[in-house]
Amino acid sequence: MVYQADDVYKDLRRRIIEEHLKPGEFLVERDVSVTYSVSRTPAREALRQLVADGLVVLDRGRGYSVRQLTVEDILEVFVAREAVEGTLASLATAHADSRFLDRLAGIRERLEAVDPARQPARAVNIGGQLHDLLAEAAENRTLNDFYQKLRNVAALTRNLSKKTVGVETISREEHLRIIEAVVKGKRDEAERQMRLHLRGTCERMVANYLQRRTASLGFVQAPSEVSSPYELTDGARFKE
Repeated sequence: MVYQADDVYKDLRRRIIEEHLKPGEFLVERDVSVTYSVSRTPAREALRQLVADGLVVLDRGRGYSVRQLTVEDILEVFVAREAVEGTLASLATAHADSRFLDRLAGIRERLEAVDPARQPARAVNIGGQLHDLLAEAAENRTLNDFYQKLRNVAALTRNLSKKTVGVETISREEHLRIIEAVVKGKRDEAERQMRLHLRGTCERMVANYLQRRTASLGFVQAPSEVSSPYELTDGARFKE
């Protein structure tokens, strides 16, 4: 296969999201060019695009590496997602048509059939399908652009949620409540349930990792530095 810069970018992105490339792992421009049999220019372009996506960081002294999420990163992502995706859920409800509702019913069936305790990765994938469908159905290009940008880093938090005990079991029930509100045409309730879902997921994820005190799951700073997850952000954003 002959790789172009976009091919290199897409494959590296996939490998990062699927965790074949681990948080903190270095990505050397020369090695990337050799791996994909391309010159340094397309390798460099691919790495720069990954930096723009928020999946890779560039340290001028050390080079490119896969982004390691800090607690602050996770909180910032979820605060932004709550604002954007809450509105998207409301708009999707307003624009619901028969085709959208049929697709939503399919997601509901898959959610009800999956066992999150035994199939956490599948549960994460189905949940992601719901979020993507609501963003598409909202019919707002500007918000969808914001959603797509957040989606890249959100993919890294989904990797964390696969390893967080109980997150996907609770998330499934929250997703079903979102669907119920959308099906009933309750815009405000759909937005409220989406916000509660994202807020709860963030809280459970951060609290779990702070408690486990492990550096191997993507956090940089010591968990003991923070006594409460929401001390790191504007608490007003998490209030009803």
